[in-house]
Amino acid sequence: MNFFGCRIDLQTILQKLVNKVDYNFSPTSNQINVSTTVGEANDTITEAADSLDIVGALRHVSSLEEKDSLVKSDNSHYGTCFHRFADGLQTLGLLKEIRENPAVFFHFFVNEEIPLQAKDLCKLFVVDFSASLNHCFSPLSCVTEGECSPVTLERVLEFSSGASKVPPLGFPYPPQIQFIHKDNRIFPEANTCIIILRLPLHSSYECFKKYMMEGILQAPTFGLA
Repeated sequence: MNFFGCRIDLQTILQKLVNKVDYNFSPTSNQINVSTTVGEANDTITEAADSLDIVGALRHVSSLEEKDSLVKSDNSHYGTCFHRFADGLQTLGLLKEIRENPAVFFHFFVNEEIPLQAKDLCKLFVVDFSASLNHCFSPLSCVTEGECSPVTLERVLEFSSGASKVPPLGFPYPPQIQFIHKDNRIFPEANTCIIILRLPLHSSYECFKKYMMEGILQAPTFGLA
């Protein structure tokens, strides 16, 4: 998460708020700090040039003493951001509640990586049902069970929306499923801007499943197969 120009791990921040502990905030600083040579430190600085530049701490070092000075500058900026963040949370006693009930607030701060499941996609999409087709979600169970490898649920979602997982705050538009009623269009299509997955109609489930999987695999990235 970017906060006051910093990249911050919210899980780490929550733990700091609960424990009231101040130490190195920046992952970059930690990596530079454990460098045992000037060369290692400068390699890490080069890799993290963008984030160090944002906080005004970007510079190469010629000694381990200079390395320590850079780490101090970087942490100082992150520490300022953290304390401003904590001051804001004191509004209406929120910081006190977080410290006393960290488990309750954990999910407000940390987006846990939960594997995508077929039921998640079924709940996610609003379907414009057709009387001619009642198996639009059936292939998802096959994907979940590994019968359609290398197609995964993440690839199905990416084809439909451009994202391989549901954003923490959801999509800007309710994802929809519509059906294609033209015989010459046999592959699935998608409009990733407004998140519409269009499925072709076929005479059998096996045929539908075949072209559904082929369309997703043949799409170079996402969108129109």
